Amino acid sequence: MEVAERKALIIHNNPESVGQLRESLRQLGYDVFITFEKLVGLGHIVMDSPDLVFLDVHLAGFRGLEVVDTIRMSYPELPVVLITPGTGALDLRPAETAGACAVFSQPFNLDRVKAIVNVQRMQSEM
Repeated sequence: MEVAERKALIIHNNPESVGQLRESLRQLGYDVFITFEKLVGLGHIVMDSPDLVFLDVHLAGFRGLEVVDTIRMSYPELPVVLITPGTGALDLRPAETAGACAVFSQPFNLDRVKAIVNVQRMQSEM
């Protein structure tokens, strides 16, 4: 029996910022889709059924929390990780209220990515 490959979707506004995250997810066994537009990202969710979504808080023309709300309407169980710029203080309450499973800032830390992936894998196996 063939093991299904896990899929991750990255929706981010900056192509230069996601290379490290993409490579980290590939090392963890994910097939990675990347888009830089909200509507294309939502289309990937419908067509590709990702196991995990990484979403930039600052998409062109949209706030990441609004996109989380849109995802939650149709896919309430899909884990969404919000990506924030820099390392400044962040009020996590709006992200938690919107339904994000985690929030982390750039630059991407491989250990943090692994921790998030491992938590999501354990929760999906329950």
